[in-house]
Amino acid sequence: MRFGRLAVKTHSPPPGAVPPPLSVIVCARNAAVLLSDRLPDVLRQDYPEFELLVVDHASTDHTTEVLQRLAAQHPGLRFLRCDDPRPGKKIPLTLGIREARHDWIVLTDADCRPASPYWLRHLAEQMVPGAELILGYGPLERRPGFLNAFARYETVLTAIQYFSYALAGRPYMGVGRNLAYRRSALPPGLFSSHSTLLSGDDDLLVNALAQEGNTRIALAPESFTSSPAPETWGAFFRRKSRHLSTSRRYKPVDQLWLSAWAISFLGFYALVPLALLAGKWPLVLAAYTLRMAVALLVFHPISRKLDGADLRGWLPLLDLSLFFYYLFLSPAIWWGKRQKWG
Repeated sequence: MRFGRLAVKTHSPPPGAVPPPLSVIVCARNAAVLLSDRLPDVLRQDYPEFELLVVDHASTDHTTEVLQRLAAQHPGLRFLRCDDPRPGKKIPLTLGIREARHDWIVLTDADCRPASPYWLRHLAEQMVPGAELILGYGPLERRPGFLNAFARYETVLTAIQYFSYALAGRPYMGVGRNLAYRRSALPPGLFSSHSTLLSGDDDLLVNALAQEGNTRIALAPESFTSSPAPETWGAFFRRKSRHLSTSRRYKPVDQLWLSAWAISFLGFYALVPLALLAGKWPLVLAAYTLRMAVALLVFHPISRKLDGADLRGWLPLLDLSLFFYYLFLSPAIWWGKRQKWG
């Protein structure tokens, strides 16, 4: 397989190998409608042995009734109740991990839909000897409008970063919409070390667990899980500020590399008006043309693999918008406030 122009070594189980049993965990809060719509696609996975374990996190809607109805129809579904009202997914996820029947844990969200009945099979293909962590991809669903285009672009760009770092031997994050790991490999007290943060149950787990030799990636389109994009700018910025606030807990070397990338990006656009004021518009035009050419060269092949091919025509506007996005959200990285979920 090739990721853009970069070759990706795929791993397949030996002929006749039995795929490992899996525990798929979903933490849900007041998600009755989503669970009713999307859980059946998880339960219909073409996989020899798996359980779906839903942790109901103090829901006050009809989540319990929905889960009871689905469990009566699907013996592979179990659900637990977590009445601890504290925000975030760490508490219900800890409960789910403890109660899971199998060592291999697969995470997804209540609003996620597998792209195919073979989602779990594609993840399991990467569960070769020595593997302890599988990074998957969760694209946002396509809708009309610039907000949707920008949210999807940011999702694709984030995936390019964490997949590329993983391929380079420096895995640093993943997304809880599509992630698998061995329970036996988890560091003791992992979540308690950052219990004051609302998020971090996915990317900080990966940052602590991932190593060059134990991480695999799943890039087949059939291995994706899609979810709705935020419908308002406020919802989008709340979600992203919560996630970005966890990056200060990454390993120092990962913070350094990511900061260098962000500074180079911000620096380019910050210098453009200064160069124009100095009358250097030919230099600005040449630099911008070179930047867009390189960006298109990289983004064009990769976007096709990550369900973002339609965004290529928006790239100049999306790239510029990303500058203001980073400026607006950068304070959240260091001074993010606690937020609620569900």
